[in-house]
Amino acid sequence: MKYAFLLAAVLAAGPVFADDQLKLNQIQVIGSHNSYHAGLPAGIVKLLSSTDPDSLDGLDYSHAPLDVQLSRGIRQLELDIYADSRGGRYAAPLGPRWVAEAGLPADPSPYDTV
Repeated sequence: MKYAFLLAAVLAAGPVFADDQLKLNQIQVIGSHNSYHAGLPAGIVKLLSSTDPDSLDGLDYSHAPLDVQLSRGIRQLELDIYADSRGGRYAAPLGPRWVAEAGLPADPSPYDTV
């Protein structure tokens, strides 16, 4: 049902001839970079604020969930997808290790809330 309106709008537009088609460089949409980014864990924020506050400015941001972004008009999403065909590539992320080595309390795992 969601797509019925979109289909009706496309059909109502009528046929488009080659000379009348938009070119890719004539289209502009609002998008988000690293669209899935939910912010940094508190331990990483604390660690970076004391060791590299300049990098923290560019890393500590978050976006709304993808469905909310789309409902707000975002029409370009960036999702960095990397195939881990051998497995284990993300089994030991450095962030939690750095936090532990700095003597800071561990952040809850994002998988604990699923």
